[in-house]
Amino acid sequence: MIDTTTLINKVNGYTERCKQRNRKPSYKGLGYVLGISPMTVSNVVNGTFNGHRYTSKPHITRCIDNKDFEILIALFDKQ
Repeated sequence: MIDTTTLINKVNGYTERCKQRNRKPSYKGLGYVLGISPMTVSNVVNGTFNGHRYTSKPHITRCIDNKDFEILIALFDKQ
C-alpha cells in the first residue's frame, strides 16, 4: 500500500508537471506516476471496484488506503 506521505508528494509533483505543461491530470498519467493502473485510479476516484463499493476492510492487494481516496478525488474534482 502506498503510504500517505508518498502519495501526497507524488500527486503534488504530478499536479505541478501538469500545470507546467498546461495539461489536465489523467488517470493514465497519475497511474504511471504511482505505479498503478489507470483503472485502479478510476476505481479509487469512483469508490467502486467491479461494481461494488470499497469496504473499510482492505484486501491485501489494495494500493491506496480508504483514508487517502480523498487525495485522488480532490485532484479530479478540480477539473
